[in-house]
Amino acid sequence: ATQIDLAKGAARKARIARGLLTPVEAADYIGSTEGTLRWQRCRGGGPTYHKDGGRYFYLKDELDAYQAARGR
Repeated sequence: ATQIDLAKGAARKARIARGLLTPVEAADYIGSTEGTLRWQRCRGGGPTYHKDGGRYFYLKDELDAYQAARGR
């Protein structure tokens, strides 16, 4: 692995350790799909999301609260 790959892996681990998930990771975490999360962002509803530039992120705590509110 190159130094860039190692740095990307370390950054990903640090982001996940802070509870910050990408849409793909968030969908997997709540048992959904990335497409469903995208649809919910556009139409309203779904879990709370955060936008940084052109990228979307979800917080694990907010995903847990979303699931609890839905009775899961």
